Amino acid sequence: MAGGGALPDIGLYCLNTTRFVLGQEPVKVFAYQYSTPGNPLFKEVEELVSWQMRFPTGIIAGCATDYDVHESRRYRVNCEKGWIDLDQAYAYKGQRLKTSKADGMMKRSEEIILAENNQFGAEMDHFSDCVMNDKKPFTQGEEGLQDHIIMEAIYQSAKEGKPIKINGLAQINNWRGPEPDL
Repeated sequence: MAGGGALPDIGLYCLNTTRFVLGQEPVKVFAYQYSTPGNPLFKEVEELVSWQMRFPTGIIAGCATDYDVHESRRYRVNCEKGWIDLDQAYAYKGQRLKTSKADGMMKRSEEIILAENNQFGAEMDHFSDCVMNDKKPFTQGEEGLQDHIIMEAIYQSAKEGKPIKINGLAQINNWRGPEPDL
């Protein structure tokens, strides 16, 4: 009744982060949706959504969100010669970034504890600066609209059981304003 289940509530963070990190917009999604039969918590909203997004450069992102599991807020990027893993990626504090990189026959690994940042304060300061100085905000309304277009395609794919082409705003998100000064 408030607008959806696991996808728009918490899955949105994975979807939006992937778009931000890549600086691209997905061109196709393929999704699966599940709710435990008989569980009254999921009578009107989905319990789990798992989906893949294909980007114009061929990158495939695998994402999942689930209400009925132990909390996990992990964001991981796997590449040919290494990976990055951000634990507590969508939390307000406690982020730990781990990296691993192949260097010939050796593997280099590193862990970085990220400094705590008042995310809401930084957002309010940036938006206030934009209003007072007639600047374009870094995050435009089109950003949220694109998220909703993609989520609708994810739901459609889960319902129809097939990949869905996305007819979003653009393949490259060119609506962002300049990055805020932090």
